[in-house]
Order: sequence, then C-alpha cells, then structure tokens
Amino acid sequence: MNVAHAIKICRAAKKLSIEALSNESGLSKSYISKLENGKRKPSMEAIEKISETLGIPVVVLLMLAAEKGEISTLSPDLVSELQKSVLDVLGS
Repeated sequence: MNVAHAIKICRAAKKLSIEALSNESGLSKSYISKLENGKRKPSMEAIEKISETLGIPVVVLLMLAAEKGEISTLSPDLVSELQKSVLDVLGS
C-alpha cells in the first residue's frame, strides 16, 4: 500500500466522501483527489491535516503506507518525520 491508497482506504473506512474530507480538513477536493490517484505527493502538512480529520495518528497512516515496503513513495523529509515520530512514540 502507498500513501495514496492508505488515505483512500482510511477515508472510506470512516465513510467520508472526498468532499467531506475536503470540508473538514481545509484541503481542496481537487488536491485530495490527486493525492488518492497518485498524481500528487502529499506534504507533511497535508498528511497531518488528513490524519487529524480522520482521527488517526500520522504514524499509523504512514505505517499503513509502508506496510509492503513502499515507503520509497514518500519524500525523504516525510521519511525523516516518520522516523522521528516513531522514536517520539517509543520514547514516551
């Protein structure tokens, strides 16, 4: 699973339409659609907004994306953020 698919799966599990996710997160419908279709890579800010709207930790969303070793679809900055978040969780 990649980030795009993880976002789509989590949104569907919460029974939210793209429009509802857009309204609640403040991200445009077009942007979310492009994310889910793999036409855009999400920024960390977008991932945080989506995670907050879906009520799931950022780490969980990114770990779903990385489940099958596809973390390479994330930018190096996001990988660093993920590593930091995991270490923060483990340290608390």
